[in-house]
Formats: sequence, structure tokens, C-alpha cells
Amino acid sequence: MLMALAHDWKKDGLSQDIIKGAVAISGVYDLDAVLHINANKDIRLNQESVRDNSPFLHPPLPHTPLIIAVGGAEPRGWKEMSRDFFELCKERGLKCDYIEVPGANHFSISLHLSDPASPLTRGPGLSELADRRGFLAVYPQGLSVGAGLPFWASSGRVELGVDELRFVADLLDDLQGRLCVDPARVTAAGHS
Repeated sequence: MLMALAHDWKKDGLSQDIIKGAVAISGVYDLDAVLHINANKDIRLNQESVRDNSPFLHPPLPHTPLIIAVGGAEPRGWKEMSRDFFELCKERGLKCDYIEVPGANHFSISLHLSDPASPLTRGPGLSELADRRGFLAVYPQGLSVGAGLPFWASSGRVELGVDELRFVADLLDDLQGRLCVDPARVTAAGHS
């Protein structure tokens, strides 16, 4: 997503602000760091791919508002990288906000996208960005069972009587029927 924000869309005959807003969540902005961790055995980055794809080396152009979010429970270095990237974006003239989500970590932060009370969805978060840039932000909630924590049943848990894949499809159909929604431009985010 950040590389798309660094692209000069005018060269492709498109509006420079084709992307109306973006949220970078718990990102790796300095890909060089990945070269030095065990996970790179699976990721397989090399010096060339780092040089070509590192957001620190190719920061966004100042056309799209950006939210940079990181979990408050992330390691200090991860939070510093997010803060440094935020500062770089501000220096380059981007309209951007920095959000540190209390108690969230790399794996739990996306759960905050479905919480209307979360810093990611209120204040300078996604809802405000949607209002400013004219797109729709929807926050469906998962089931609440057991300890009261929401989860999504997906196709593997329909024995509970809820087919949440069907729910999402029906929700999108309803929104498309009532509002001006282009099905080719729908994006979903969440914990995987």
C-alpha cells in the first residue's frame, strides 16, 4: 500500500489522489531490518528487493492523507520505526496522523478496526478520514461467546448457526443497494 502511495499516478494518466486515504498499521518501514532476522528465511528479501520496496527509501508522495498506527505493547524499536516514518512523512508534506493504540501488539492491533471506540476508528482515525475523503467505513462486529470476546465464525464454524461469510456478503449487498458503493473498490481489513 505504501509503495502505491509513492507512485506518481499522473504518469499512468490517473488522478494523483486516486487513493483517498490510507492507514499503515504496525508496518515494517525499514525493510533492511528484515534482512537480519530469522523470518527472512521465509520472506526471502535481498538487498535489491529492500532497496526497491522499502518505504523509508520510497516514502509516499504528499497527495493522500495517511494514518500511521502502532500498538502500545509493541517493542520499543517497532514503535520508534513507526514514529520515525511518521516524522519522515510529515517532513515530506503529507497530511498524516500518528496513533499508538494502548495495549495492542502486532497481532492484536487490527482487531481495533472493528471497535468504534478504538483510537483507530475515532478522532483522527479511520472514521474521520472517511468523512474527510468521502469513503465509507463500516465496522461489523463478530460473535460474542465464551469469555465475551468477539470472534468471526468464518466458514469453519457455521455449526454455531451463523455463517459469517454469508453475513459479510449480505452486508455488502445491502450497502450496495442503499448507498453508492462500487464493489470493485471494497477493501476489508482484520486480524488474520
